[in-house]
Amino acid sequence: MARGGSAGHLKCGKGTTYEGGMREPAVAYWPGRIAPGVTHELASTLDLLPTLSALAGAALPKVALDGFDLSPLLFGSGKSPRQAVFFYPPNPDPLHGPFAVRLGKYKAHFFTQGSFHSSTTPDQACQGLTPLTPHLPPLLYDLESDPAENYDLLAGQASPELLQVLRDITLQKVLLEQRLEFGESQIRKGRDPSLQPCCAPNCSPKPSCCRCSPH
Repeated sequence: MARGGSAGHLKCGKGTTYEGGMREPAVAYWPGRIAPGVTHELASTLDLLPTLSALAGAALPKVALDGFDLSPLLFGSGKSPRQAVFFYPPNPDPLHGPFAVRLGKYKAHFFTQGSFHSSTTPDQACQGLTPLTPHLPPLLYDLESDPAENYDLLAGQASPELLQVLRDITLQKVLLEQRLEFGESQIRKGRDPSLQPCCAPNCSPKPSCCRCSPH
């Protein structure tokens, strides 16, 4: 895709909460400590702080964190402690909460929306003009057998096992929303020219005088 890269066989791309817009590979390299290999365990960038803190022997800040220590996974002594991942759109809000939730190998989409970063994909769900769409029941996919999110498991007659999966995922979403507090939007604060880098820090008036070229 021209602006969002290519997600290969994964659905959609940048700016969406489909796998093509969210899934990323990762490489961990530590000769002598991390054995060569491949894992498909769940992990998130939210896990970096707890993991690095544990490796460094540093105390974590006294705030609620959504990450996990991945040391057992990195060193081959256990599985990833992360069982769930919550997917938010580029501009999240408390009204909608996470658009999608993954629990184990299953992922449920409660809301979907297209993105202009995915507009060169022929799939209509990915297009930038595709509006915010609620799904009740959610779209449910088995990402182990269907990573491209082509086959909604709830499109037909759902088995009792799948209905239980849906209940478990919905519970995870509800529990997250109960404890989640949205922070103040930094973008909505606007711009402060005094905080912008300036090539001539003692010049005046700012920011018009901040020119890197003497001409």
